[in-house]
Amino acid sequence: MQDKQQGLPKRSLKYLIYLSFGLFGTQMAFGLESSQLGRLFQTIGAAPEVLGMIFIIPPLTGMLVQPLVGKYSDQTWLPKLGGRRMPYLIIGSILTVLSLVVLPNSGSFG
Repeated sequence: MQDKQQGLPKRSLKYLIYLSFGLFGTQMAFGLESSQLGRLFQTIGAAPEVLGMIFIIPPLTGMLVQPLVGKYSDQTWLPKLGGRRMPYLIIGSILTVLSLVVLPNSGSFG
């Protein structure tokens, strides 16, 4: 069903709720992670004065890495893995899960 004014498909409220449900979970996870990262970094030896510098690293790396991933994903086509962006989503998801498993245990690595 098309909206005659803008040419955009109309979405039901149920669809929009389902669409935002995943983002809600992601934001909850980011909030929980952010609330505990200061303590975790101090546990592994980071001084409280440098925590601000540590927290600015992810947005800065995102500004550098995301355009590169976008450029290369536009040039990639792997039909067996789902097309253009799916291989990058799969690899990124695996690396994210591994980092979230390792991070709370990082104080016990020495």
